[in-house]
Amino acid sequence: MKFSEILGQEHIKKHLIYSSDNDRIPHAQIFYGPEGSGKLSVAIAYSQYLINNRLDSNNKEDNKSLVKNLLHPDIHFIFPVNKN
Repeated sequence: MKFSEILGQEHIKKHLIYSSDNDRIPHAQIFYGPEGSGKLSVAIAYSQYLINNRLDSNNKEDNKSLVKNLLHPDIHFIFPVNKN
């Protein structure tokens, strides 16, 4: 997913791209909001942007394929679990 594929969220998309392009990437990000707000889409687009545009690698095409399929080893998903 690319930032251009996400409707709305223009302010946060510009902020994330600007911070990345200016080497101001924080050590952690929390994407929080109500259901349907697009937080997961923005988080995936941001991770793909970082890996595809910031990673110096000889195998950029392999990285792009892995990122597109959410199989890159640097992308992790953590979801809350209810243990009742």
